[in-house]
Amino acid sequence: MPIAALISLCLTVGLFILSLIFRVAGKLRLMAPILCFLLFATVLNKWAGEHETLAFIILFSLLGLTVLSWVVSLVKVIR
Repeated sequence: MPIAALISLCLTVGLFILSLIFRVAGKLRLMAPILCFLLFATVLNKWAGEHETLAFIILFSLLGLTVLSWVVSLVKVIR
């Protein structure tokens, strides 16, 4: 029974950490880049490997748009 308790504990802690990551990503408006990265790393792995440059352009453009939204929000707060 100790192995089942250990597996359950690891699964619970892992899901809690994943929940925190997604909560922080939502607050920082990083949900789209993280979902894109997860898709490229899992479901679209073969495609991302074949079109590596395009995958990086998509990912970096999403990150750039996120930073741009942060700058716009900062300018609105300053005004």
